[in-house]
Amino acid sequence: MVTRGPAKKLTVYVDEADKIGKIPVYEAIVDLLYRRKIAGASVFRGIAGYGSDGVYHTAKILDLSVSLPVRIEAV
Repeated sequence: MVTRGPAKKLTVYVDEADKIGKIPVYEAIVDLLYRRKIAGASVFRGIAGYGSDGVYHTAKILDLSVSLPVRIEAV
């Protein structure tokens, strides 16, 4: 369904390891957006990044335990 007219974009950044109980935070946010009938939402996993700790992380097949940033965008 296409919604026409003015729109706003919401961007939220979380750590992929963040959880609410046993549910990943990004899943909880997308579920909330869906239940609130927000037009659309997408989740993007970072393939590389670093934070305030200054440690550079990359998504490598052999290093799946590294927690990388996740971006949620909703319109």
